[in-house]
Amino acid sequence: MHEEPLFPLWVTLFLAIWGVVAPFLGVLAGSFLTSWWQHKQWVLDNKKQEYRELLSALSDAYGRICILQQPGVASGPEEQRTLQETHLSALRTIRDRIFIVSDLNRDEILKLWLEATDHFENDRLYLDFRQRYNEINSRIVKAAHKLL
Repeated sequence: MHEEPLFPLWVTLFLAIWGVVAPFLGVLAGSFLTSWWQHKQWVLDNKKQEYRELLSALSDAYGRICILQQPGVASGPEEQRTLQETHLSALRTIRDRIFIVSDLNRDEILKLWLEATDHFENDRLYLDFRQRYNEINSRIVKAAHKLL
């Protein structure tokens, strides 16, 4: 007598093919997930670095501006050149951020910095400049903490 196979032929063929294809698909999926995760981590690392650089640059500029624009401090050509370079360096640092540009635009960092420095240059109110700088610094730190 002829015995019926336990599984139909198509099931046996499917399982044989699947046994070869499944590991290959697993390797592809694993490779994709690893690549995706590494890219995501790379972007986060770059964002953190840009935030650090921005905080350092603005902190440095804030300190230099306060020193160079003190009442009673001689403002010769060298000091004026240093002050101008300080302003340009801060603006360059705000504007050359690649990974965090949307956060900076959303939080209006450039606008706030320009307002703070313009007001300080005109009225020399240190308390107002410090408050404006602290607001900018706070917004940057808050945005950076969203990465965590």
